[in-house]
Amino acid sequence: MLHRFRSYYYTWLIGILVTGPVRCMTGTLLPPSPEKLSPSVCEEYIRTYYKTAIRQQRKHNIPASIILAQGVLESGAGQSYLALAGNNHFGIKCKNWEGPCIHKDDDLKQEPFRKYVRVEESFEDHSLFLTGRDHYKPLFRLRTTDYKAWAHGLKKCGYATDPHYAVKLIGLIEKYGLYYFDTAKETDPPVILRQSATRPAAEATGSKVRDTTTKGRPAKPGAVTKKTAPRATQQTSTSKKQHKR
Repeated sequence: MLHRFRSYYYTWLIGILVTGPVRCMTGTLLPPSPEKLSPSVCEEYIRTYYKTAIRQQRKHNIPASIILAQGVLESGAGQSYLALAGNNHFGIKCKNWEGPCIHKDDDLKQEPFRKYVRVEESFEDHSLFLTGRDHYKPLFRLRTTDYKAWAHGLKKCGYATDPHYAVKLIGLIEKYGLYYFDTAKETDPPVILRQSATRPAAEATGSKVRDTTTKGRPAKPGAVTKKTAPRATQQTSTSKKQHKR
């Protein structure tokens, strides 16, 4: 009994030291829900990994907006236990995996998840996860600029059991203007729009993102713009994978 208490205590203490205010007990650390993440944390995540997402889109034909939104949602913008301890930003488990694993409570106690040396390996593995399974093939008949169809397609193909998964992805994409990266290049500056959940008509044609609060003038490179319209309401339940076993 004393040994078990010590084990719980040390796991909890390590979780505090690694993650700050987010608590960890017996390896359980769920990613913070999107509405609990500060915009600055999400924006920093986007600035850090937008080039990686664009490279994955160019290589595997998965929309960069979808990749970034899934990364924010699945990893709590890089703040989850799996992301911090294993560079795992997409919650992929250790089935058919010969590399190192990290354990965390999920559907079952202490399930094994893949552990990566670099975050970029997690992004690549996520792309291979989608391209290497037959039930995701319908997604690749969609345009990479049609993020809504991709979001609903992921849910329809069984990527997540959360009934609100597609809505959450679309909410993140439209809240931060992630659709900009579907037509951007790696050399382009990160333009992040914090706006209402309605995509401007100009963006539907593939034109560059513009600040809708500055009378049509382009947003400054790297700038974060705000709009006074209410933010899209997002559900609080976390997603669970059906096929990552």
